[in-house]
Amino acid sequence: EIETLKNKINKASQIKSTAVGRLEALEGNKEELIKKLKELNVDPENLDNEILKLQKEIENLISEANSLLPEDL
Repeated sequence: EIETLKNKINKASQIKSTAVGRLEALEGNKEELIKKLKELNVDPENLDNEILKLQKEIENLISEANSLLPEDL
């Protein structure tokens, strides 16, 4: 029974180490993404609004392009 507990503790320790490593990697990715957003002058807090704004801009540009094309093409 003690051996079983030791094995479970070792397994839990391995899982924790893996989780800590993954967390550190994700935090690094988060910092990299925040840096890139700032380079694009996008506030991470307003990312949803910026996405909506860009989607509307794309829709408007597509509409404008379609209106400039002849209808009989």
